Amino acid sequence: MAKIVVHGFYGEGNLGDEAILDALIREMRRFPRARLVVFSKYPDRVAGEHAVRSVSEQDKGRRLRRMWEMLTSRLVVVGGGGLLRDLGDDPANVRRWLGIIRAAQGLRRKTALWDVGADDIRFPESAALIRETLARADFISVRDGDSKDVLRSLGVEGEVMVAADPALLLVEPGAARTAGDASPLRVMVSVRHWFRRGLYIERADLNDSFLRALGQALDFLVEEYGATVDFMPLRTTGYDDDRSVARAVIAGMKNQHRVSLIESVPGVDCLIGVLPRYALTIGMRLHSLILSAGSGVPVIGLEYMPKVRGFMKSIAQEEYSLPLETISRDALVDRITATFGSYDERRRLIRARISALREKARESVEMLAALAGLRTASPDPSSRGRAREGAAG
Repeated sequence: MAKIVVHGFYGEGNLGDEAILDALIREMRRFPRARLVVFSKYPDRVAGEHAVRSVSEQDKGRRLRRMWEMLTSRLVVVGGGGLLRDLGDDPANVRRWLGIIRAAQGLRRKTALWDVGADDIRFPESAALIRETLARADFISVRDGDSKDVLRSLGVEGEVMVAADPALLLVEPGAARTAGDASPLRVMVSVRHWFRRGLYIERADLNDSFLRALGQALDFLVEEYGATVDFMPLRTTGYDDDRSVARAVIAGMKNQHRVSLIESVPGVDCLIGVLPRYALTIGMRLHSLILSAGSGVPVIGLEYMPKVRGFMKSIAQEEYSLPLETISRDALVDRITATFGSYDERRRLIRARISALREKARESVEMLAALAGLRTASPDPSSRGRAREGAAG
């Protein structure tokens, strides 16, 4: 067996991160000798949801276990997701994610920073940690060109592969609606707290303006297109509960009778299964956009962080990505009407771009496998269920 240790924001209730891990497990099923061990703050959750072995990343009593897992591994991976960014008033977040790589490097293990996002590095210590740690990494891939630019600006000089979000490997464009479809129009909306540098709203006035503008645009969708609207939470953790933001939007709407709020985060498979019923996704959560676009559903991005524009740019949809600081009802309505005015064309363009991104995402997984000395047994991944069983073995 070839053990690969993986560390990321897994088990913390964010559907997007669970989709990334799900994709990695699925893809690693193509390499029969691969064995994944996931470091997580909540190992029981990871083990239960993904049927993969998981070890606590923080429990001091498990320190020797973590060291042993790394020492007996072929490769230690940190990623994916938007891990390299400064939060709060110190570099603790960057230290958290690079700490495992630095420990593995001290044990002379191969290391990889895999398909991460990087932005808003504000502290000199964070920049120095990134430069020093990545200078010794065996492989670096980022999920978009903007993240590569950030690393270069910090002085990272080695090779950096621009890949794509691994969650795209879970979905393929299905039999989504066309412009002539007469079936009832459904719209999915994914909102979240507008956090950027800490667990607080930086500009309450702009936040209130955004919530009001979104509600007015959704009223337009109901009145002009006869749409029904589903608010889909991707995280419901106490301080980061998407449902509370959705309720604030709904409270300001005139057509609340045409709106539903899903009360729990769906599983990754469940969300992917229902996506084809939607004609449009309006999303703040990055993976609401990634999974929707990957399924062939046109998307409108609500930019609470640069990563949203980064993804929309990667699928040639920048004009449908709106900064929350300047968002308005009219700007949203303009993008909605433009979407339905060129619906089939938008779907074709997104589909072509997604196909290329999927190949990049798969290539980044294959690079990890090559570092671990693995060879594929089959050109195509197995089903997701068998993938989990194989990776957990």
